[in-house]
Amino acid sequence: MISYSDLPLIYQEIEVKLKDAPRLYISHELKDVANIQEKAFKVLVSAVISLRTKEATTWKVSEKVFEKIANYKQLLNISTPELTNLLYPCGFYKRKAEQLHQIAHIVLEKYQSIFGSARSKHLFTS
Repeated sequence: MISYSDLPLIYQEIEVKLKDAPRLYISHELKDVANIQEKAFKVLVSAVISLRTKEATTWKVSEKVFEKIANYKQLLNISTPELTNLLYPCGFYKRKAEQLHQIAHIVLEKYQSIFGSARSKHLFTS
């Protein structure tokens, strides 16, 4: 059974074993984010952005998005034209803007931001 407290050690072991492998921008750039809610939000948004997009472009666009949007509520409230403009360097940027709005709506309505304190504990322990 893996617990949340085991994750830093597991990550470190993986990083050592893969030190010569090419870096993936998303995982590398987010490795120091300690807040699980912030990290989960950024991974999900970056994952949508990354579809049919090069890693380097994904992270550059993700950084622009995260300068304007820090959580699901802000993601839901940003206008579609503004979000589309932020996503423009990526392929399918209009569709991705729609999908991100839909995801924000689902997360806020159905899961109350998905990573509440009780939920995050259950994600990392079984």
